[in-house]
Amino acid sequence: MPMAWASTDERYGLVSIALHWVMAVMIIFLFFCGRHMTGLEYTHPWYHLLPSLHKSLGLIVLALLVIRTAWMLFDKKPTPVPMPDWERITASVVQKLFYLLMFGITFSGYLLPTADGS
Repeated sequence: MPMAWASTDERYGLVSIALHWVMAVMIIFLFFCGRHMTGLEYTHPWYHLLPSLHKSLGLIVLALLVIRTAWMLFDKKPTPVPMPDWERITASVVQKLFYLLMFGITFSGYLLPTADGS
C-alpha cells in the first residue's frame, strides 16, 4: 500500500516525514558547517564559499520551517500512542521548544551577519 501524502490516523504522511528528515539533515549539516567556518583563515579557498552556502541553506531551512509549521497546523495527526499524562505533556512541551529553538536559531542566524551591515 503506497504512503499517503497527508497523515492518517495510523501514521504520518509523506510530506510530514520528508520535511522532518530534510530539515534534520540540513540543520545537522549547518551546525558542522558553522563550526568549520569559524576556524577558516582568510586565505582558505572556502573562506567566502562556506558563509554564503551557510546563509543560503539557513534561509531554505527557515522557509521549510514555515511550510512545516503551516502543514502541521492543517494536517491530521496520527492517533497518539498510549502513554502516561506526564510523558504526553513532556513530549508536547519538548516539541514546542524544538520549534521555538529552530525559529530562534534561524532568526539569530539572519540577524547576526546583518547587524554589522554585511
